[in-house]
Amino acid sequence: MEQLEKILTFWSPQKAKETFNAQHVITYPIKEPKAVYQKKYRHRLDLVMIKWGEQLEINFLLTRKGYRHINKYLKDVEGAFWFED
Repeated sequence: MEQLEKILTFWSPQKAKETFNAQHVITYPIKEPKAVYQKKYRHRLDLVMIKWGEQLEINFLLTRKGYRHINKYLKDVEGAFWFED
């Protein structure tokens, strides 16, 4: 469980609510041993938004260079999705 907690990033409830109107937002990276798509996307970051049992998951497929800019891609997604009450 401790290893899992090191990998998962839990957003604060306040940031989750302000950004996506969600109760919980979790991100976690997955490094694939082989390329996931088109023989060049080896890195993946999953963004999971949860509100009242409903879940939306976004998967970012990235090259090594793209993975260095993941914060920019997360910023681009912020505000693009919003849970209705």
